[in-house]
Amino acid sequence: EYKVREFLNETIISECIYYEVREKLSRLSLHEFSEIDVNRVIKAFLITWGGMARVLKRREKWEDKLVAVIKRYSDFLERVRIMDLANLSIKELESLQDLIEKCYMEIREVVGPTSASKVLHIIAPEFFPLWDVNIRKMYKVSDSFRGYFRFMLNIRITWLEDSQLMLVLDRLEKEYDLSKLRLIDIYNFAVTRDSL
Repeated sequence: EYKVREFLNETIISECIYYEVREKLSRLSLHEFSEIDVNRVIKAFLITWGGMARVLKRREKWEDKLVAVIKRYSDFLERVRIMDLANLSIKELESLQDLIEKCYMEIREVVGPTSASKVLHIIAPEFFPLWDVNIRKMYKVSDSFRGYFRFMLNIRITWLEDSQLMLVLDRLEKEYDLSKLRLIDIYNFAVTRDSL
């Protein structure tokens, strides 16, 4: 709890950006998603909040490609954007495995593994967890589609089935208006940053 509070106190401005983008995106229909939406919302988020400018600069026409992937998976993404990973059983999560892996894999091909988790998370902040290279190392998972699903399972089992951790997450979620998955990401990021 201390690490999360400390991090949020240090990064208040970036959390305001996160909150604003999350709210903007929640009002957009993924079925009608456009390049304007990618540029105004997702690109701004990835570069300003996510620090992904260098990675995205190397990717040709990624905005158009991302629009196509989001539209292709819009039914699935609209469905999971109202789901909460904490409230899903492992069986329910496993029933979505194929779509999670395919969607992640296609977005990963467009923007890379870290940006893919950021895109998915900002679309469905209660369903898709965030990661980066250091978090992947900490959880001992690869950046592949199977690695991402294993990471989701790991977060579900390690964090969201522990009643003590859930009490802390519930309290912080109400206090900061951030999803449990964002709070877990803050903790993971702070721990990996401090260990470097």
